[in-house]
Order: sequence, then C-alpha cells, then structure tokens
Amino acid sequence: MDDMKREDIFRPWLAVRVVALLGPGMSVKLIQNWSDRELVDDLETPKPGKNNPRLYSLANAIQLHGMCWATKNGITVSIATLIGRKCVERLLELNESGQVDPCLIHTLDDKIMNFIVRDGSKDIWASFLTPEELSDYLKKTGFTTPDGTFGMQLRVDGLISSVLRSYWDVNEDFNAKALAGKLKPFPKYLE
Repeated sequence: MDDMKREDIFRPWLAVRVVALLGPGMSVKLIQNWSDRELVDDLETPKPGKNNPRLYSLANAIQLHGMCWATKNGITVSIATLIGRKCVERLLELNESGQVDPCLIHTLDDKIMNFIVRDGSKDIWASFLTPEELSDYLKKTGFTTPDGTFGMQLRVDGLISSVLRSYWDVNEDFNAKALAGKLKPFPKYLE
C-alpha cells in the first residue's frame, strides 16, 4: 500500500457514529459535545443540520480519541484538547516516515507521549520517546518536576495504531449507511 497522503488524513468523510467505533469508550454524545464547543480542529461542517451532517477526518478521530483518553485519566478538557493535537502531530510524523501502512503498523516503535502540565497553564511540554529514551533523557538532564506540575504518559503509538486498524476496516458503503442512519441496530464494534 502507498503511503497515506496528508490530504487523506484531513479529508472529512466519516460519520460521527463511525468515529465513535474507531476506539474504545467514545460516545457519539461526547464527540458531538466537543465538536459543538469547537474543541475539535479543522471541522468542515462545524454547525451541522439535518441534511448537512458533520463529517470527521482521520485526524479528527485521532484527536478525539486522544482527548477521550486524557479526560478518562482525570485531565481537564482544555488540556485534553492539546494532548489530542499532539496525537495528530505524532500521526503526521509516522505518516512522513512511511509507517502509516497496514503492513507496517504493528512495527511501530511504541513511542510514549510524555507530557508535563503546569497548573493553570494553557500549554504542555510533550515529547515522543520510547521508555528507554525517556529514561536516558531524565538521567542526562536530571529533570525533576517543579511544584505545581504533573506528568503523565500516553502510549500514543498504541492509540494511533488501534484507531488506524479500525479505520482501515471502514468502507464508503458502511460510512454512507451510518450517515443515513440505515444501520439498525448500529454495531458496537467494527468487524
């Protein structure tokens, strides 16, 4: 398979129900809520109507699933939005290196997004390192977290590969039926 084109990553075509199926624990209501609050980047149809459904891209799906992981781990929605954006950055890095491919996705380095948030800050420090790289970095720099900060880790490559494996199972027909509300009952998992 050829490398995924950047425009394919940002092409809005997915139904909200399909985006919810791409990873565990994401509800349609949560996606709609965050979209209505304009927390999701680059939505083509920010204010949908009955005949104009909101469509999502793969980048939107990755951002949303990163946000969902963060909020489930006690992180505020404003910081979760930043974490979701970092997940999209990592997807783009993987794509540029040719690793966004169904034949290669299982060979990812298992990079971990390490991030530190300062209380009250609207920004985060984040890096994508393997566990060994993180250990070496901390030893080299003698880094300690200052008061008023907290750090967490997200296995970002695992999140991305999980969403991608489901994404590659979605076809135009399935998505069109989801958009038209013609999948009754709607499946709980992609097969």
